[in-house]
Amino acid sequence: MSRAFQILSQMESLQKEVNIKIVELSKEQSRLDKELSRIYHKAETNKFNAAEGYYIAKELQETTRERRAVKQDLEYYQTLKHNMGLNESFGNKIKQATKTLHSKRKRNLKYTYWVNEENGEENIY
Repeated sequence: MSRAFQILSQMESLQKEVNIKIVELSKEQSRLDKELSRIYHKAETNKFNAAEGYYIAKELQETTRERRAVKQDLEYYQTLKHNMGLNESFGNKIKQATKTLHSKRKRNLKYTYWVNEENGEENIY
């Protein structure tokens, strides 16, 4: 397979990878939002002493830090998708380019090479 086909395949794979990562990060952010709500609810409705309050605050701190990291990664991937134009039309362009390359490849396969035994010249049909 030619390098052009390999590049198109890699571009398509990268587009899919970015889209999958955005979905995964969105789900993770949603999970962490629910976890934060659970912690807030626990802090609001439960009575607790100083030690228990410390552990609730520590759990809240860890969850918010994890959410911040996920949110930043999500923003990076969304920026990448937007700035590189990795949307549905990009996928359609890759498919069109692949079809065009396949048709050119078929056309080029029709040519046959032979060498003139008398003078060693290559001829194309």
